[in-house]
This record gives sequence, C-alpha cells and structure tokens, in this order.
Amino acid sequence: MSKINIPELLAPAGSMEALKAAVNAGADAVYLSGKRFGARQFAQNFSLTEMEEALNYAHLRGVKVYVTVNTLIKETELSLMADYLLQLYSLGVDAVIVQDLSVACLARELVPDLDLHCSTQMTIHNPQGVSWAADNGFKRVVLAREMSLEDIETAACQLPQNIELEVFAHGAICYSYSGQCLLSSFIGGRSGNRGMCAQPCRKNYQLILVKTDKYGKYKEHQEIPLKDHYLLSTRDLAIYSHLDRIVKAPVDSVKIEGRMRPPEYVANVVKVYREALDRIARGKWKAQEEELSTLKMCFNRGLTKGWLLGALNQQMMERNRPGNRGLYLGRVVNPYEHHGKTVINVKSIVKPEKGDGILFKQPGKKGDEDDLWGTVLDQSPEIKKGKLFLKLHKPVEVGSEVFITRRKALVDMAQEIINNPHLPQMIPLDLEIKWNPELIPLIRVNVRAPFLENIEIEYEADFSMEKARTQPLSNETIIDQLRKTGGTPFLIKNIQMDYPGNLFTPLRNLNHLRRQILEKTQKEILSIYQPSSKEIKSAEKRLSHLKRNLIIPEERKKEMGKKGNQEKRRNPIILSTNSSSY
Repeated sequence: MSKINIPELLAPAGSMEALKAAVNAGADAVYLSGKRFGARQFAQNFSLTEMEEALNYAHLRGVKVYVTVNTLIKETELSLMADYLLQLYSLGVDAVIVQDLSVACLARELVPDLDLHCSTQMTIHNPQGVSWAADNGFKRVVLAREMSLEDIETAACQLPQNIELEVFAHGAICYSYSGQCLLSSFIGGRSGNRGMCAQPCRKNYQLILVKTDKYGKYKEHQEIPLKDHYLLSTRDLAIYSHLDRIVKAPVDSVKIEGRMRPPEYVANVVKVYREALDRIARGKWKAQEEELSTLKMCFNRGLTKGWLLGALNQQMMERNRPGNRGLYLGRVVNPYEHHGKTVINVKSIVKPEKGDGILFKQPGKKGDEDDLWGTVLDQSPEIKKGKLFLKLHKPVEVGSEVFITRRKALVDMAQEIINNPHLPQMIPLDLEIKWNPELIPLIRVNVRAPFLENIEIEYEADFSMEKARTQPLSNETIIDQLRKTGGTPFLIKNIQMDYPGNLFTPLRNLNHLRRQILEKTQKEILSIYQPSSKEIKSAEKRLSHLKRNLIIPEERKKEMGKKGNQEKRRNPIILSTNSSSY
C-alpha cells in the first residue's frame, strides 16, 4: 500500500494565545503578522520581541512560522520594509508571504535565503502564473480561492517540481476576486490592501434601479424589493467533508483562515482538521457529523464547499444576515407548555448544556440584529422524546429558529489544549551522566524528536560534587530532580548514570544542572532554524549597500538637483508600487 501524502496543516495566529492553540492542537505551520505590513492590522499581532517568543515556541515543537508581509507598500516605506525583512530573516522565520512585487524584489536582493510565498492577493490562478512564480524565486503559491480542484489538478501537470501549492480550507471568504477589494477604501478610506478592511461586504444594502437622462445625469430611482439585504455577504468556507479529495490532489498545504478569531476558535478548528488528516493517513477516515457540528459551533456564516469544490452562485452567498449562525438546534413549537418552559423540537445530535450560548431567530424576519435574541444557559436543560425544555426570562415566538452559538465545552477544551499540550508535542531527551576524577558531572544529551535529525550535546557541569559525610545522594534522588521538566517542551525519558555512589551536592546544584541541560538543548535546536552570524553580517552589508542606492521618485528629483557636478551614483535601485489602491 502506497503512503498517502498528507499536506501541511497551516493555521492562523493573531495572538500568542492563538499561536499556542494552533501549535498544541496539531498544526504543522502557523502564519502571523508583525505590527505593520500585514493584511490584518486589527488583529493583536506581534511585536518583534513577541515574534521571537512565538518562533521559539513553535520551532521547539517542530512547527514552521510564516510571516505575512502582504500589504501593498508605498515608496516611502521601502527603507522600513528593508529593515523589517532583515529582522525577520535574523529571527529565523521560515517564510514570508508577500503581495507586493517590490517587497519580493527587496527580499531577493537583501535576504535571498528567506523563502517567499505568493499571497493569494497576487491572483495567481493558472499554470502560467505558478510557473512565473517558480522562475522568480518563489517557493510557494497561495492559489486564488476561485480556482476549482479540477483546475488545480490540470495545472499541476504542467508545473515545475520546485514550487508548492497552497489552498484555503476553512474560514471567511472575501467577496472580491483573490481578496483584492477596493470597496472599503472607496467608501470608508480604509483599504483592505493596506490591512484595514472595514468589511463593507457584511453591510446592509438596498438595491436601487436608477434612471438617468440622455446625458447620464441622475433623474429618479426605484427601490427593488428584496427578501434579504446583505447583498455582498458570503458564506464561510469548509472543505472538511471533502478533505480526502483534497489530500489526493497535488496540494502541499491546506490553510485555515482566521487571524481575527479567538484562540478557542483556532484550537477547535485545527483539532478537527488535524484528527481528520491523521485518520486519512491511516486509511480510516469518514466525515463525522460530530466534527462538522463542532466546526459550526466554533463560528460560521453558513458553510460552503467553495469554488474549490464546485460551489456556484447562491451556494457561495448568505444574504439574510452576516453574523455567526452557530449550530442549528431546532424550532420553538410552544412558548409556555411545560411548567412555563419554552418547548423546542430538537433536530441536532448535539444537546445544549450549562454555559452554552443560545440564539433565537424570530420567524418571518429579514435577519436584522434587532430580530435576534440570545442567552446563556444557567443550567443544563431537560430533554424528553426529542423535545427540549428551556426556562427563559423573555418570551419567544412559535416557529423561532434556535441555534447554539457558543459551546462552553469547546471553550474549556481549547483552554486545556493551550495550557496543557499533549505528549506528541514534547521533545524526548536521553541523558548519559558520568563523573570525572574531580567528581564533576559529565553530561551527554541525545535529542531524538521526530521533526529533527539526531542531536548530541556534550558538556561539563560547572560544579563538582563531594564525598558524602552523612547523607549521600541516591540514584533515585538524582534522577527525580533531573526529570522535573514541567512547563517546558522537553520530556526526559531515559537516564543512564555511571554513578560512583556516596556523593553529595545541594539539591539546588541538581536543579541548576537540569536547567542547564534544557537551556543548552533549546539553544541547539533553535540554532537549526536561524541563520549564522556570518550570514546575518552579509545581509547587513547588503542592506547598507541597498539603502545607499535606494531612491524613491520624490527623493530622486531632489538628489538630481543637489548633485550638480558631483559624480552620479552607479546603478540606483528604483522601486515603486501602484498606489492607486490606497
């Protein structure tokens, strides 16, 4: 039986908590942004110090980190962008995701060893576009969400082997092709291509037929009656039920959207997709109704399989309201039948529990927020023969639809995932300890994590033990002290000691020895992901040279006026971007 090629599971991280949620739930890689130049400026995002912490956390657990540098930039930002790219390279990020070709040009010039991914906002949607990306130094293309799986399979046959393909698997969908929306900028002065989208696609609109005179001047208008008014609001993508088809396709990475989402969303969605991919790898997968229900309760505006799997027209849109649908629970059949309790005819396999959030949608309404009412259950409700009995402090109409929009059990599970990562994320260490004639411990550490080549670390402790006078340390005491690795990503599995016996040292020395072992191991692992000091110095020289020759159009005019008889600079680098979308 041939091995199934499971694609990378790529998860969003809008904050440190969300990053931990993604990593501990089983993501293979995460994508995040700094405080500038990312397409989600209203997420919490990461300072450089926080990004270093995030990189260390992820890399110690074998998870890659991609940084979004995917806004269009202005000429005046080129110098700042060059500094930023060098900082990201020095920190050891695994790749940057870019939209602006000037950013790609800077990266190739400045840090050629840093992998580049084409953002979906590059609108690459055919073999020619992917081939262009491969020819121009990109390692991966995030394909336009409008491509079908059949188109991707056809295109892959024509592509070079040195390019990876990434597709969106779950989350919000932009109304505009490849996310290149200008509507937010036009009507609100906040450009999505600058990371500040105001989400005009989620607003309430009235469709109007306007009549003009022969000169095109406004004359009169007529409102067109519509059932729904959120005319541009799309459903959320969810390919979970068809994940086995995606795995068989020539796709290297499946991406979950959601850097604006809370950590509990990230933890639970990643967990569902991780477990599904693992079952596919074992050849024992079938879509589970419970897992689909979990995805709905995390957040959804109505789910669609997307253009990727052939959804068209109305299958992509949800125009009656743009907010979270949750999981459909049932319909109110009697407001006060059972001892003053509201009776709901249940249609879901999931039963509400204490702490869950419940939403009621009034019948015959258009989905305006005023027509919705929600509550949090203060106790688990009674359920008998397919009927649910809720004691509410506000009356609801017969026929009202009922949804679970917040599942307390999922929130609790997410916190458990964040705070208590499971064993597969731990790095196993084997220790060998000997003592030299001066009674100084000699340490050998063998690191054998599945995502690393075997690493061996040898060093001499910075203290010596002494012959015990009254209470020598036992083997068991030494081993017990060294095994205490709580709060770290390490698990000391095997300890072999050539212990001469009858020795003593304060327990604080053993604790110090343990900390040293873990610190040296962590430093060794992280060095694998980071460029050497020599490589960083070379990049710094390139940056200095680039800045001397980096001239933006306005500065160039001033420079030419000042030069006079001075010798002109050789081969100036002139980079510009299309600023019309700001």
